[in-house]
Amino acid sequence: SLLYNNNRDLLFHKIVTDEQIELLEIQQTLKIRTDKDFNNLTVSETLYKLMELSIDTNESNNKLEQEIQKIIKKFKVSEKMYYNLRVQCYANKNQWGLLHKLANERKSPIGYKPFAQACIRQHQPPSEIEKYIEKITSTEDKFELYVEITLWRKAFDVAYKMKDPNRMQEVQRLCKDPALERQIHEALSRL
Repeated sequence: SLLYNNNRDLLFHKIVTDEQIELLEIQQTLKIRTDKDFNNLTVSETLYKLMELSIDTNESNNKLEQEIQKIIKKFKVSEKMYYNLRVQCYANKNQWGLLHKLANERKSPIGYKPFAQACIRQHQPPSEIEKYIEKITSTEDKFELYVEITLWRKAFDVAYKMKDPNRMQEVQRLCKDPALERQIHEALSRL
C-alpha cells in the first residue's frame, strides 16, 4: 500500500487492492462465524450467499441480516443491486411469501419485471406471475410477459390498449382460441 501512495497513477489500483483486502477479511470472519466457505466470492456473491444462509437457518432479521447491511454500506452496493439479489435469492429458494412481501414493502427500485421473470424461471403458475405483471407500468413489458406465460386474453387487452395491430395479430396467430381469434379479428377491422 505504501508503494501505491507514492504514485498518483496507481491510486486506482491502491483503492481496489484495499477493498479486496477488506472483502477477504470480512469473508474470513464470515467463514469462522458460519462454517461456510466465502473465499473467492465477489461482493454480490457474498451478499447472495448470506441471504441464502439467512433463509436456510431461519435467521432473518438477525446477525446475518446485520452482516448483509454492513457489507452493503461498506462496499456501497446500490439499492438496485440489493433488490436484484433479493429477488433472485427468494425465487431460487422458492420463498414466494418473502418475494411477495419484498414487492409490496414499498415501490421497487428495479420495477416489477424482474419479479415476474424470476417467477417464470422457477415455473410458477400464471396466477403468481400475474401479480407482478399487473404492477408493471410499461405496456410493452406487460405484453411480452403475458405472451411468454400464454395469458392470451390479457396479452390481447394490452395490445388493444396500445392500438397495436401487429401485437394483436401476434396474439391471434398464437392463441389457438377461436373465440378470442374472432374478437381480435373484429378489433383489427375497427382500427
